[in-house]
Amino acid sequence: MPGYAHRAVLVVPEDEETAAPGGAITTELCGRWEHEPPCRYPHVTEVVARDADRVTVRTLFACEPAEVVSVRARISDALDRWTVLDEGPDPGPDSLGEWAARHGYPAAPA
Repeated sequence: MPGYAHRAVLVVPEDEETAAPGGAITTELCGRWEHEPPCRYPHVTEVVARDADRVTVRTLFACEPAEVVSVRARISDALDRWTVLDEGPDPGPDSLGEWAARHGYPAAPA
């Protein structure tokens, strides 16, 4: 399974935990926030920037190429409780290749 990256810029109130979007994505992709491995869609979500109430999150995930559109749609659905200012494929951050290699997945284009 190749690895992909998805980026989203969200409005997250300053008093809200910045890990909440990652938890929502995990729940959407895996069915539960806490679960036993393996993930159906192995992934990790990280906060890559925060400026007041704007938070940029990046999700690195692995799936079959035919499932990329569906997984991206599921990530978008998970973020619908926040105002999404921008989202879409990340052009392949350096960390995607590192993450994919660590987990045995080839890095695919964003």
